Amino acid sequence: MSVRFFYVDESHDDKKTRFCLSAFGIRHADWAVALKMVQEHRREMRDKFGVKLTYQLHATDLVAGRGRPAGKGRPDPTKYQRSLIFKTR
Repeated sequence: MSVRFFYVDESHDDKKTRFCLSAFGIRHADWAVALKMVQEHRREMRDKFGVKLTYQLHATDLVAGRGRPAGKGRPDPTKYQRSLIFKTR
């Protein structure tokens, strides 16, 4: 029997008139490989753009240029660099 792990998240606009619920699932046997891929991507973001490993990613804020993903005392990535984070490999 295959066991799956699911992540569920919700999003809404400021007025809370639009709501979106999304989810993805992964088989337990694939979890370790997927985690390594995420960790590798986060290390690449750190090495290429200075994004701290612990920085919580929110796509709209990151691409819009809001927030301080590099942390105090380090230059933050430009808007263009931030957009590159979301390009598929």
